[in-house]
Amino acid sequence: MPEMIPLGWFHTLMGVTALVSGIFTLATFKEIRLQNRSGQVYLATTLLTAGTALAIFQRGEFGPGHALAVMTLLALAVGTIAATTKTFGKMSRLLTRRRFSFTASPQSQTDCCACRLATPFYRQSKIPF
Repeated sequence: MPEMIPLGWFHTLMGVTALVSGIFTLATFKEIRLQNRSGQVYLATTLLTAGTALAIFQRGEFGPGHALAVMTLLALAVGTIAATTKTFGKMSRLLTRRRFSFTASPQSQTDCCACRLATPFYRQSKIPF
């Protein structure tokens, strides 16, 4: 196993920080919002984690982790647009909840069709999801 580079350590630290702040935010407020300081910490560290994931290449190619990072960045972008503008009208609050919850929920990430397509070993696996 190759030695971990400084970017990998930073990525791991940001990921753990995102997990802790996400769990705290969901337990305290029942949703992730831009208006809460812990929600802001969660979203910022998730953004950094997904961004640094795109720069880490273990095998020198685009892999499932990169696809998940792209989907996370898209979910953060749509959620932030919905939370800060009236682009989506009455659906803004619901869309914000769904997009930010997508970044916090491993189940929704594994159930996502795009994630299945991005994982090259999905069809070969015996996992029933």
